[in-house]
Amino acid sequence: MKVFQLLLLAGAILLIAVGTVAYLGVTALDRGMCGTSVTRRVASPNGRLEAVVFERDCGATTDFGTGVSLVKTGAGIGDQGANLFAADGDHGRAPLDSGNVIRISVHWVGSDSLVLRFDRRARVFQQQPRALGVRVSYISSE
Repeated sequence: MKVFQLLLLAGAILLIAVGTVAYLGVTALDRGMCGTSVTRRVASPNGRLEAVVFERDCGATTDFGTGVSLVKTGAGIGDQGANLFAADGDHGRAPLDSGNVIRISVHWVGSDSLVLRFDRRARVFQQQPRALGVRVSYISSE
């Protein structure tokens, strides 16, 4: 009976080990699918926060994305994508600014108010009205 329990325990440990390695491999592969390149950081008037404009590339089958995230000064944006604004050039319809980022301007009205102006031909996926206590206004124009 002791041999059976030992074999059962060894099998369970092996199953957990294989499952853990498989999970870590899949999550590492998923993280490697998209790359993010920061194009500029615009500090708030009080210097506590930054609006970070970045390019997101998830491979040949997708358009380059433009994101804007609000972070504490000096903080990274991580792999989660944008927390304020996400758009792309709609397959060449919207003009690009730097690299593969759509034309977008970032203007702080005050330490708690931000205006993002972008080309109306961009395909917009996300526009959050607030983040980190900052109110965000969006203006689409040509």
